[in-house]
Amino acid sequence: MANAMYDTGRNAFLNADVDFTADTIKMALVSSSYTPNLTTHDFWNDVSANVVGTPQTLANKTTSAGVADCDDVTFTAVSSGSTVAYLVLYKDTGTPATSQLI
Repeated sequence: MANAMYDTGRNAFLNADVDFTADTIKMALVSSSYTPNLTTHDFWNDVSANVVGTPQTLANKTTSAGVADCDDVTFTAVSSGSTVAYLVLYKDTGTPATSQLI
């Protein structure tokens, strides 16, 4: 799959419900067991059962000319032989049912 955003993630940016630089944004490795649905999946609980390793918090986030950037992300707790099919970004609220997928 090419780069894509969840429909509700786009809306969250437009409604100022996600602030890339101020909010806690995490990146997760997700297995091929997950089938993305960009229309109906909205929160981390739609994805979390398929996570590989431990999601990482993005550090030193910046935006410029419509481009989001952060420090390089390192995943240290990935089991040998794991298959990763997707990277998923989400706003972490501490509650999977309210953590907005991006």
